[in-house]
Amino acid sequence: FVLLPPHEYVALEGDSWLHDERLLGRTIALMAEQPHQPHFAQNAAIARSTAAAFDFNRQAVSAYRMHRVDARYLSVGYTESWDPFEASPTWTRDVLFLGSEEARRQQLLAQCAGPLSRHRARLIVSDNSSPNTAASPHFVTGRDKRQLLASSKVMLNIHRTSGPYFE
Repeated sequence: FVLLPPHEYVALEGDSWLHDERLLGRTIALMAEQPHQPHFAQNAAIARSTAAAFDFNRQAVSAYRMHRVDARYLSVGYTESWDPFEASPTWTRDVLFLGSEEARRQQLLAQCAGPLSRHRARLIVSDNSSPNTAASPHFVTGRDKRQLLASSKVMLNIHRTSGPYFE
């Protein structure tokens, strides 16, 4: 079993499985929370009991190890089946932003309003205070998300914090 991320699985499905050592011994925790975020500690508590734990960021791996989690770094790779490559793409927008509502992001997006208004831009700001369980006007997933990304010239990433962290 692979949990991406563990805290969301527990929020959706409950934690009764955390008491079954047979399941935990076959479970991989795949994490992507920043060490200062509230869900980091939740992931650490779960990952201590899983067969393996991975994170996409070396800083987080170090932080998990300080929390007694034998985390390992997992490099991001390419998956051809998710690539809707077109030799002559049809761009329906110039700029796309997909991200959760964070004070720093909101402030920077507001500062960019003028320049963004001169382009075909779409900003999708999600509420990540709890797991997003279905697509909505503020959250895209699956094939719709891949198509949205493929039809955008530029993906705008605004970090939650000023720290250098892969998101």
